[in-house]
Amino acid sequence: MIIIARRRHGMLRLSVVCGLLLSNAALAQTPPTLEEQVSHCMRELDIQAPIPALSCMGPDTLKTLDSPPDSSEFLGYKRITDEVDAVYHCDHVNEAARTFIGKVELTLHNRTSGKTCFFEDAEKIGNESVDVPSLTAPNARDYWQRGSTQFGSRDNPACADCHTTGGPYLISSRSVTAMERFGLINNGHDTLGNRFRSVNADSTVVQRENDLMKTAEPPLGCGTACHNLRTSTPVGIAASELVSAGLMPPTADRYSPFRSINRDTPNGTGDWEQLEFVRTQFPDLHCAQPLRMQARTVGSPRILETDGPHRLKTFNLRDGLECVNSEQPNGACPDYQVRYLCPDGNWSSWYNRDSPANSGDYERRSDAPNLCANPQAIQALSYIHNETGSTVPSLINGPNDRLFQFNKYGLVCRNADQGAGQACSNYVVKFICP
Repeated sequence: MIIIARRRHGMLRLSVVCGLLLSNAALAQTPPTLEEQVSHCMRELDIQAPIPALSCMGPDTLKTLDSPPDSSEFLGYKRITDEVDAVYHCDHVNEAARTFIGKVELTLHNRTSGKTCFFEDAEKIGNESVDVPSLTAPNARDYWQRGSTQFGSRDNPACADCHTTGGPYLISSRSVTAMERFGLINNGHDTLGNRFRSVNADSTVVQRENDLMKTAEPPLGCGTACHNLRTSTPVGIAASELVSAGLMPPTADRYSPFRSINRDTPNGTGDWEQLEFVRTQFPDLHCAQPLRMQARTVGSPRILETDGPHRLKTFNLRDGLECVNSEQPNGACPDYQVRYLCPDGNWSSWYNRDSPANSGDYERRSDAPNLCANPQAIQALSYIHNETGSTVPSLINGPNDRLFQFNKYGLVCRNADQGAGQACSNYVVKFICP
């Protein structure tokens, strides 16, 4: 193993170079172009449509934990197909200027086959826009480096450069909370390297790649997957270290956010996140009689709870809220107010169009005057009596969609229930065990 120091953006960074360097004959061969590498990757991962453009500060990104605003790190996620995830990291982002001086690293991963491609930008000098072109865009060759370099090429002989050049960004402790909100923790992808296989169209490195796949467990610098790679630098961290630090599942803490499960996506009939699937697919996170369930849509910070103070006949972004007096244990609904999150990021004023004096409280979205177009979330507020008899405010978040099931045994969202041309969101759930 060789340690190479290089300076980038005023910081000394270390690269771990594993295995033997390529022979002179191999280096003399012409490596594949970016277009050839991307086409090879798409065939291997069974990606049929063009890979979409990315943004370091778009709706598909989350700021990583404790990163400063003038040099922030953002983690992004796009579901390319029902089996292929795109996870990318943007380094040193200036949020005010919407530029960055760092690096974009992109991993494409097929959760079924374990095949993985890694791409990184060309590290051009100066500020770059946070809008990142697609790998398949006409200007891609001016932005991205030539394909996957993680197992070596004539351009970069480093082994697994995505996680050994100055720090394993995609699995750093700062990124784990963002990964949980994106539903990337328990979603069936390979976290231990059992199915991992890199995809590289450069025939000169195939043998080297195969050799490296069979050797060098951490902490030697190369391993069988990105999830158990680490560097010899102080910032290096392996997945096993995240687990031991309580930052990755499974965990004994029933309230830990990292027990979240995302086993399905709404690409078929809908999104089915039920307890019955957990017993066989995620046994460490299963309990027969959960106390309650929490859910959130992918990327959202708003947690939905099944153990609200009242049973709501309707509560979702599409329809609003309906509470029926006769369905409540005490025969009466509280007086609800609702508000909506507008696309500009601001909440609307509270709407209170009805009271539960008659059959119940009906705060339908269609009755909200001057509501912004295409709101993104709904919240409800009521005042309830707690165990001490005091009246306290109760604020709850509603789901985006009409849910077929939402109780402590699971969440089911059916695309057919959402209306013409609309589909369910992608939900992440967590079962709270006794």
